[in-house]
Amino acid sequence: MTVVVTFNFYNANAVEEMIKAKGYDDCVAIISGDNINVVVKSDGLVTSDIAVITDIVTGETGFGAENIRIVDKA
Repeated sequence: MTVVVTFNFYNANAVEEMIKAKGYDDCVAIISGDNINVVVKSDGLVTSDIAVITDIVTGETGFGAENIRIVDKA
């Protein structure tokens, strides 16, 4: 169990840092089982934003796009 929690923590942290590095103000990534929720601070995400964030998440976690939920928060 400790290994899974540590894995999830480091993957979530990597996702958050990569998204911030792409110019987004702030974000929080939460991994739960085979799913990840990403909350991004923005005034509204467009299709290109979703594509960039999805690419980061799939690359860092190996999760498929169907397991990613992206939410924008102003």
